[in-house]
Amino acid sequence: MVVLFPAMRLATSALVLLCLSMAASACKEEGSIKVHKLKFNGVKAVDEARLKTALATKESSWIPWGRKHYFDRSRFDADLKRVQAFYADRGYPDARVSGFDVKLNDKQDEVDLIVTIAEGEPIKVAAINFTGFDVIPPAHFDRMTKGLPLKIGEPRDRQLVVTIHEMAVNELRDHGYPYAKVSTQEDDGADERQATLDFAAEPGKVAHFGPVEISGNKTVSDHVIENASCRSSPATCISAASCRNRSAGCTGWSYFSSRTSSRATRSSSRKKCRFASRWRKAITSA
Repeated sequence: MVVLFPAMRLATSALVLLCLSMAASACKEEGSIKVHKLKFNGVKAVDEARLKTALATKESSWIPWGRKHYFDRSRFDADLKRVQAFYADRGYPDARVSGFDVKLNDKQDEVDLIVTIAEGEPIKVAAINFTGFDVIPPAHFDRMTKGLPLKIGEPRDRQLVVTIHEMAVNELRDHGYPYAKVSTQEDDGADERQATLDFAAEPGKVAHFGPVEISGNKTVSDHVIENASCRSSPATCISAASCRNRSAGCTGWSYFSSRTSSRATRSSSRKKCRFASRWRKAITSA
């Protein structure tokens, strides 16, 4: 029995890959060697299906009339680097491709690709800190922090960090701070395998509702529209939720739809709200 050491196996796979790329380049432009299977070994910490969607090399459909994907050497080489980037974004900076196998079928018109991955140890979240969020009511702030998609002790996932950033910005906007900014910083924890996430808020000026202008209504009086959607007083803080509620107050009717838009300058803390209504004929079924 012949035993191949890892280095010899990798060299053999590279030789097969070189021959495969030469055969593919000699065929028609879109290639003629179909990717029959793309398989991963060693994937435990991430979703294998999501990893496949991040790569340019894809499996051909098993359905006869389904889409076929052909092997391309340059795309496959780039995909090996994409695997490392995919893992790094999800908290595994030491992940690497430890080997790959390229297997042609007997007809040499289909190929199976097997990629072996060494995931390494993750960088875990040691703490998540929020500063500058005192303008948010404590109950609402607690509800936001309890609903964070990333928890302490989990691998630091950059996509989830971005999600937390968006949640923090939206929470400030929902409490009357339309120009709020939130900065995100990642620092090392007690060791290089830990990360501390800091989210610092700059709420900016609070905005209040100013005079309300209503236009486009011909058969419904301003008073009716005001009662339905514009109940906020000038002292009420503007929030994304309140603007949605204003519009929903009238769009729920069967008579007309509405559009709301707000204009404000950064130097002013009061917004003039324009409420334009569009008549819509009510249709009822017998």
